[in-house]
Amino acid sequence: MPAHPPRATQEEEALRYYLEIHRALWHSLATTWMDLDLSLAQLRTLLLLANHSPLQVGHLARHMEIGIPTAGHLVEKLVQAGFARRFEDPADRRRCLVTLTSQGEELYARLLIGRQTIAACLHQLGDEDLSAYLQGAQALADKLVSQLTTNARQARRC
Repeated sequence: MPAHPPRATQEEEALRYYLEIHRALWHSLATTWMDLDLSLAQLRTLLLLANHSPLQVGHLARHMEIGIPTAGHLVEKLVQAGFARRFEDPADRRRCLVTLTSQGEELYARLLIGRQTIAACLHQLGDEDLSAYLQGAQALADKLVSQLTTNARQARRC
């Protein structure tokens, strides 16, 4: 039975593969992200609407922890760009709701192309490789969540 490389070597190799995956995904997404003519706040608004729409502007403001006028301005920028639309709430005509347009949905899908690419690659893995990946990914995800939770608690104490 062949001896395993030292742990430090395995950890370095795992980090190298992580960077290789990250770079490959970045190259596939770079054009979409570089051509994106949205501010970070507008992008956050688009992502929130993609996952929680339709939303009232006030709810959007609360989710983003910003004022209602600021949220309204961000929505207006997305409406002008063709990524979002306002419409009357059918349940209460006094309220206005916001949702993504088909153009906004298409942009969101392009921003997630990395997830779709990984899904296609996972589908192509053999059963043994997929099981090994799942075991390692779950262990890493558990440690990462634990570490980030610990870091956040420590930061709040300071």
